[in-house]
Amino acid sequence: MSSFVLFILLASKVVVADIPECTGGAIQFDPPENPDDSNKYTWYPNNFTGTQPPMFPNDYTCTYKINVPINWSAMVVMTLNLTTPPQDGAISVQVIDHNQRSEQVASADNEHYFFIANGGRIQLATRESNVIFGFAVKWTKLPRNFASFNDNVTISQSQPVVYWAFSTYPIQIRAETKVSLVITPPVEDELMQYLRSIIIYDGPDWNSTSLGTGLQLFAGKRQYVSSGSYMTVQQLAPAFPLGRTMLVFQDYENTKDIVEYQGATCARVENCGQFLMDGSIGMAAMTTVNERSDSGAECVNSMSGSGDLDVYIGGKTKSKSNLI
Repeated sequence: MSSFVLFILLASKVVVADIPECTGGAIQFDPPENPDDSNKYTWYPNNFTGTQPPMFPNDYTCTYKINVPINWSAMVVMTLNLTTPPQDGAISVQVIDHNQRSEQVASADNEHYFFIANGGRIQLATRESNVIFGFAVKWTKLPRNFASFNDNVTISQSQPVVYWAFSTYPIQIRAETKVSLVITPPVEDELMQYLRSIIIYDGPDWNSTSLGTGLQLFAGKRQYVSSGSYMTVQQLAPAFPLGRTMLVFQDYENTKDIVEYQGATCARVENCGQFLMDGSIGMAAMTTVNERSDSGAECVNSMSGSGDLDVYIGGKTKSKSNLI
């Protein structure tokens, strides 16, 4: 019996020893010095090989800083499992992006997060939740030359400019006034995480200020608007499938009175589901994109609430020439 107890204590000691000390409360992660190693993952903890990360000790806190130089990006793949969820519902992990926007993570199964310069951070606080946690980071250097798809939106256009979200090249849009952007989500919920890889810039290239990600744009139910006449959208992981995710661009002069604006996806002939629009504080709108002319049309089957409903074939226009 004594040997058995001693073995258990030793085994527990090995598991805890695999967790690096968080000296000074933070651990830095930098891209590889050798560009040839940019396709390799950096794992944390070191013994986490992509299968099952270790369990962290209780009351363990640490900040992991993902450093991203200019003209680089970083992808983090995270696993998080709480074997004893806290009764007060406290969150063990927060991810803070390059715009200092925080996302609380309750659980993650190879969940993808993306960072651009100047990087972001992951904050861990295990408390007494028996947290299983680990992540891998891979940095990618952006192309030296900015080669993009270029398009224009005008006030007189009745049809928006629409692009698939998985474009290999950045998409640069120029407007007469300002550029308005909404995004339609993928059909499959498990693909929503890849909307984080879509970075929207307030300007003509990826050296411009970032307005946010595709996921933040969709979740906020607000259009993104450029401060000038240019907007650029970059897909950091174009190899990942994004379903029917589409980028819908218009001139802001036509959409500036819309307070709540969301994209919607309808992939099948049957009922697409219910959508809520709150027009109590101003005009609310939703947009869908039917990319195939032979697949029928999307119809409003029923509605409830109060107010007026306008339907446009295409984008909202000041002339209302395409209003049904």
